Amino acid sequence: MREKRIDNLREVLERRNLDVALVLYHLNVYYFNATAQLGALIVPREGDPVFYVIRDYERAKEESEFKCVKVKSFGEILSKVKGQRVGVDLSLVNGKILSRLSGMSFEDITDEILRLRMVKDEEEIKLVEKAVNMCCEVLEKVPEILKDGMREFELAAKLECELKMLGHDGYLEGRNFDYLPNVVVASSGSAKPSKLSAVTAGAGMSAACPIGSGKKRMRRGDVVWIDIGGRVEGYSSDVTRCFTIGKADESVYETYERLKELYENCLKMMREGIEVGEFFRKAFELAKELEIFDGFMGRVEKMKFVGHGIGLNIDEYPVLGDFKEKLKRNVVVAFEPKVILEDFTGLGIESDVLIGEKAEVLDKITFELVEC
Repeated sequence: MREKRIDNLREVLERRNLDVALVLYHLNVYYFNATAQLGALIVPREGDPVFYVIRDYERAKEESEFKCVKVKSFGEILSKVKGQRVGVDLSLVNGKILSRLSGMSFEDITDEILRLRMVKDEEEIKLVEKAVNMCCEVLEKVPEILKDGMREFELAAKLECELKMLGHDGYLEGRNFDYLPNVVVASSGSAKPSKLSAVTAGAGMSAACPIGSGKKRMRRGDVVWIDIGGRVEGYSSDVTRCFTIGKADESVYETYERLKELYENCLKMMREGIEVGEFFRKAFELAKELEIFDGFMGRVEKMKFVGHGIGLNIDEYPVLGDFKEKLKRNVVVAFEPKVILEDFTGLGIESDVLIGEKAEVLDKITFELVEC
């Protein structure tokens, strides 16, 4: 599989008339070379790739599919491509490396690498499916775990334990230096915005860490939003379901049924070849028709998307926003229509979908509002 990925990268070099690719971001290194040890993968247009390892060299040798060479610094790595036309993976590159690159002839190939990663091969799809199944298995245990009086972080901790017992990698990675919680629990009143580009990321435990499950004690009548991410051998899933402790207010059920109708109608449109902008606009049109627009995709600020790709990052291409890009076969997206009520109660569905001639929903558990 990785030989094909290297061939695809070489096609980028050929198209851009570049001599060599310098892959720096650890997840991109892993994508092409099966190791996330610290270093850089150099892929020439002709010849064998070489992984230059800062640390850990012994682990890299065990994991890498290509020759490993031990080096002391990124400066030493950059010297290996000096004088060549270099395509550089600038994902999360720090200022120090960027300043060293400024004296070289290089072009940014970050976008091309992200688009190579966007379309999944058979092995990747299987790993995403395992990560989705992990989430489903844990979510099905919520009714026996969630209790009146429990704090949000207590529920998150118990669900986190269940994830780990199923073999979760340990953490989720966004694309902007973000290491994200595996479980976010947001009960009635807690579904407020924060620094993440998300409808809600939970209250968090403090002003210093304003993302994740908070300290609020959940009570009878609350809606409990659970956003959970699986991860298996690097590959992520992203699933949201909502629960109630006893009976919620009748208006909650009315809104949720409308949200579910929007989800079902949009899912019928989701297929290979559809323009993501068309899909995005239809979701917002349906929100207006179903009279849930005010809180749809955020109450304070509306998100400019209704979903995103998933893979090695929890959020990657494509963005289901107002863009002309068309969905491709074997892309996996998290479609996440969500509504925030006036009191910051969150109602949401997030479903992982494999794109083909039609949408294949991977999270095969109930979409109902489950009473606990």
